[in-house]
Amino acid sequence: MLLPSERIEYAIYSLIGQADPNEGFIADWATLGHQVGVRNGTVLLRFLKDLLAENLEAKKCLNTRDWRTYPDTTISDDDFFRHGHFRLYLTPKGLRRYQELMPKAKAQGHIDKILELESNLFDDAVSQMDRKGQETDTYIPSRYQGGFRKQKYLEARLKEIEELIRERVKFRRESLIKAPDLRSPEYMNDLREEIINMVNGRSVNLKSLMPDPAKSDDRMRDEMQRLLKVADVLLRQLELQGDIAQPLSQFGGIPGRCFVAMWFDESLNDVFELGISQAVTDCGLPAPIRIDRKEHNNQITDEIIDAIRDAEFVIADFTGNRGGVYYEAGFARGLGRPVIHCCRDTDFDERHFDTRLINHIKWTGPTDLREKLANRIKATIIPKA
Repeated sequence: MLLPSERIEYAIYSLIGQADPNEGFIADWATLGHQVGVRNGTVLLRFLKDLLAENLEAKKCLNTRDWRTYPDTTISDDDFFRHGHFRLYLTPKGLRRYQELMPKAKAQGHIDKILELESNLFDDAVSQMDRKGQETDTYIPSRYQGGFRKQKYLEARLKEIEELIRERVKFRRESLIKAPDLRSPEYMNDLREEIINMVNGRSVNLKSLMPDPAKSDDRMRDEMQRLLKVADVLLRQLELQGDIAQPLSQFGGIPGRCFVAMWFDESLNDVFELGISQAVTDCGLPAPIRIDRKEHNNQITDEIIDAIRDAEFVIADFTGNRGGVYYEAGFARGLGRPVIHCCRDTDFDERHFDTRLINHIKWTGPTDLREKLANRIKATIIPKA
C-alpha cells in the first residue's frame, strides 16, 4: 500500500520520468498541484523542498542567458516556483527511488481499480435498494393503519440498512479474491468508517417513525447499536478468514475444497454419501460441502455463494432437473471453477438443452457414480506430479 506521501512523490517522479531527461519536466505551480493531486500550495511547497534536498533538481530560466538552480538566495521560494515556469529533473538518487516505488505503485493502481469497481457495485446496490424501498412504501398505506403503518415503515428502513451493510461487506469479500491486501488494517478501518457513515446517514429520519415518542431515543440507540454490531461481526469474519486463509489452487478457491450442488431429496441421500462423498475422499480430498448439512446462522443464498467461492471445484448432479443446481453450476463456471456434471440415467434425457453439449457422468447407482466420479476428479482436478 502506498502511503499518501508516497503517492505524491511517485506522481512527481512519473511526470519527470515522462519528460526528456535533458529538457526536464516543464511545470507551473497550478498545473503541478493539479497533476499530483495537492491543492494546498503550502503543503506542496514543503513536500517539493524535501525532495529537492536529494532526489530532485529544479532550475528556472529568468532570461535566455540566466538560469538559476534551486535553492538560490537571490530568488524567494514564491518567485522561483509560483511565478512562471520552472523545470524539474531527477537526480541519480531520485531515479533509484522512482524505480523502487514502481512495483509498489503498480500494485496500488490495481487495488485502486478494484476499489473503484467495488464502489460502483455498491452504488448500484444502493440504487436498487432505494427503488425497492419506494415500491414497499406504495403498498404499506393500503395494508396498515395508524401506528402499525409507522412501525412497518420503520421495519422496512431498518431492514434496508442491514441489507446494505451485508451487501457492502459482500462486495469487499469479492474484492479480496483479486486484491488480498484489502484485508490490511488500513483498508478495513476505512471500510468500517464508510459503513458507520452510511448507517448514520440513512438513520437520520428514523426517529420520527418510532411508535412511542417517549422511548424513541432509547429505541433508536438500541437499533443503531444492533446495526453496527452486525457490521462488526461481518467485518471480523473477513479478518478471521484472512488469518486462516489457505493458498488458492490453480482454479481458485481453497485447494481440495469441493462444493456439491444437487437435489436434497431423501431418495438421493445414499447417492451423496456412498457415491459423491466417497468418490471425493477416495481421491485423498476432504469431504465435500453440501449446504443443507452445513451449520450456519446466515441467509442460505449468501452461504451458497460463499461456499462456491471457497471451493476449488464443484460437482453438480442434475438428477431431478432442479433449477438451483443449474444456477449454482453456472455461478461456479462464471468464477472459473471447474464443474463436474453428473446425472442419473433415468433423468438423463430431461437435462436442459443448453447443457447437453457438456460432458456428463451418466450413472446408475451410488457405486457406479463413485467409480466414475473418482476417475474424473483424478483426471481433471488433482494436479499432476
